[in-house]
Amino acid sequence: YYCSLFSGQSSTGDDFWVSMKEEEEMCLRAVERFRAGFPGALIITGLRSSGKSSLSRRLAEHHFGRDNYYLLRAPTACTADVSMFTTKMLETLNATNESLEDVLTGIPDGKAIVIQDLGLWWERHPGGDAVIVKLKELIDRFGNKIFFVINVNSHALEIIERQTGLGKYALDTVSCGAFDARELKEMIMLRHQAGGMKFRYDKKDEDRMSGWDYARLFNDLFEISYGNPGTATILWLSAIRKVSGKTLVMDKLRMPDKRALDLLTPAQWFLINQFIINRRFDLLSLSRLLDLPVDTAGDSVRDLVRAGILIEKFEGIYAIRPGLDLYLIDQLNSKKSM
Repeated sequence: YYCSLFSGQSSTGDDFWVSMKEEEEMCLRAVERFRAGFPGALIITGLRSSGKSSLSRRLAEHHFGRDNYYLLRAPTACTADVSMFTTKMLETLNATNESLEDVLTGIPDGKAIVIQDLGLWWERHPGGDAVIVKLKELIDRFGNKIFFVINVNSHALEIIERQTGLGKYALDTVSCGAFDARELKEMIMLRHQAGGMKFRYDKKDEDRMSGWDYARLFNDLFEISYGNPGTATILWLSAIRKVSGKTLVMDKLRMPDKRALDLLTPAQWFLINQFIINRRFDLLSLSRLLDLPVDTAGDSVRDLVRAGILIEKFEGIYAIRPGLDLYLIDQLNSKKSM
């Protein structure tokens, strides 16, 4: 139960919501423009685990109400299959026996559709923008009556924008920035206190910790998580060494050891970069992207699984191990600057 509070799947209701003031104000302005008659979509972007999905749901629930928005979940692996996109959209709209255009025509004005993780509906090869092209058509035709909210990681968006010009269809693009130490403390402690546990950090019970102790703890968490809320929650949970009664005994937070990354080859870094952009692959879609036989792509993936970089997220579908994204991005950026 305690871990589930940090999973990212918990409600975005007021109990656990940590204000993203600047981002929420930009979202509000986009909603106001939509209601004033300006057609278009809102794009919410940022790094992995930066709060894009939470902000998207928060926006839809707060400004449209739970009964007036639809949430289109991302596919398990990246795909540019328009028929799959259409089928999933119809399932989301609870209308599987009609054409998508007819269903959207019949939807009352003022509804919202949240499209999760657009990067998984796009592939980096000729024809891989087919779903994006379809989405632009839907925004163009129905954006005056339906508020489309699209969240997508910033690495994918940069390439999608160059390839498709999606930004021209947006009322605004909101980028989720890093949390500061105070915001990380609020986010972590709200969930921790709801879990009904106490923690002991660096041999000191939380009730005996001073304001300075708390400041030092969450400044350390900020430094090693780069202010990324998703990474911060993973680091918090990973610091728990054991549970004694209702007390979580925690080791001191430390920066992960990056020396193992020095052993990766240029070819492996190239492969990792593809996972940073698209997030998840099955071997067929990865081999198509790399223009390699499936067996060769599979061997490369399994090498990175053994190295602890990738995991099999779902059966036959691979992703970067949670919590490693930012460190890999940091290492890639340093290599590019050399």
